[in-house]
Amino acid sequence: MGAKLEVALDKSSYAELCKMEYICLYNQAWFMDTVCGDPKNWDVLVCKKGREIVGALPFFVKKKYGFSYITLPYRVQHNSVWIRINPKQTHGKKVSYENEVMACLIAALEQEVQKRKIYSYRQSFSPDITNWMPFYWGVLSSRRNTPTGLRIFRMSRRL
Repeated sequence: MGAKLEVALDKSSYAELCKMEYICLYNQAWFMDTVCGDPKNWDVLVCKKGREIVGALPFFVKKKYGFSYITLPYRVQHNSVWIRINPKQTHGKKVSYENEVMACLIAALEQEVQKRKIYSYRQSFSPDITNWMPFYWGVLSSRRNTPTGLRIFRMSRRL
């Protein structure tokens, strides 16, 4: 059996990852620092398998009228999950692996939503992300399980 997936908020590891891997401009740590106004306005969930980072989800938290919500920074087209893919994997194994990493990130995101009292979640995924269904399923399950019923979770994918 392989190592278990672990997720934590970790901007420093993510900044190092951005220097070593191809990560879309909109997801780069320095870019998020710039467009979010204050580095405290954004965070990133980093999924690790052992010591290797296998997935990351940067997100921007905005406050308006006393409500916190996750959305896109101003003038940013998309902001989405990054997953380390093994090019030798078959399509079936790749999709299964993506589902596993995304499920781990979603579980951690749900905890952050509860902890920070996030009212809504809206994200536009990069066109590189073709398997966004785990987020769709996870978001819908989150909406059904909220204690107040006030939180609205929405996913959008622009083509």
